Amino acid sequence: MFPIGCFIKVNTKIDLHIKIMENIKQKVGERIRFLRNDKNISQEELANSAGMARGFISGVETGKRNITVETLGKILVVLDLSYSKFFEHQSFN
Repeated sequence: MFPIGCFIKVNTKIDLHIKIMENIKQKVGERIRFLRNDKNISQEELANSAGMARGFISGVETGKRNITVETLGKILVVLDLSYSKFFEHQSFN
């Protein structure tokens, strides 16, 4: 039998991981929205240029959708930005 405490620790670690991932998704989305607005590009224009749906872009920007590194790369190409420039922003430090 497993002690009850071991499940509590695992669940706490999982909960912490989930909160960290939600925070990262939110920051990535906020950064994409800021950069898109800074370049005066609509969600529709970004989506079309990157080969995605506008609803997906909206979901990413609000932190409700997961984004892969590959998908982020497609967005960064449209925004004319490198990964390093994207992540060097203070919100990721």
